[in-house]
Amino acid sequence: GRESKYDKVISNLNTAQLIAPAICGIIGGLLYRVSPGLPFVSLAILDLFALAATLLLTEPAIDTIKFSFSNFFAQTKVGLGELTKNVEIKSQTILLLTLGVVIVIVDQMLDGFLSVEYGYDAILISVLWSVIYLVSAFSSQLTPFIRRFFGKTKSILVTGSLIAVSLLISPILGLLTGGASLIFRSALAANFENLASIAINE
Repeated sequence: GRESKYDKVISNLNTAQLIAPAICGIIGGLLYRVSPGLPFVSLAILDLFALAATLLLTEPAIDTIKFSFSNFFAQTKVGLGELTKNVEIKSQTILLLTLGVVIVIVDQMLDGFLSVEYGYDAILISVLWSVIYLVSAFSSQLTPFIRRFFGKTKSILVTGSLIAVSLLISPILGLLTGGASLIFRSALAANFENLASIAINE
């Protein structure tokens, strides 16, 4: 049924989300070269247009539930109950939370700092991150294969372990190998995010 295609749908969604920053990264680097504040001003202007566009959206009536705090707390309680309903799911939740927190910190902070430490300038960083996003978008399509090959829990452990190994060797890498490790780690992170999402929603 449709459930068997869920990993492919998640992979496609993540791929689409990674292609946009790849394009914008190059544009941002070029704008930065003109003026360091220009990427931020451009982003603010685009965000205003996006905000205006969201006002035109309407939620489908069939899925609309009026928001209330009591409903919010009831749904949250049910969700937390699902995450701790048995030992296997509880262990999986702890694993996903632990690895997920590390991956978010690495993705949101450390990798950006490392690209500067490896010696990349503004233009090279924009090119590097565009390549990272494109490779990650392609890698995201491998999620169904990785999941079938290793299995549900092992695939999460394997991608998490490879990300850890790439972090351990990061301090000794130079410009080219450092950039390659950032690409490798981000490609793994794209698959980890897909696998975590699939595991949570099963």
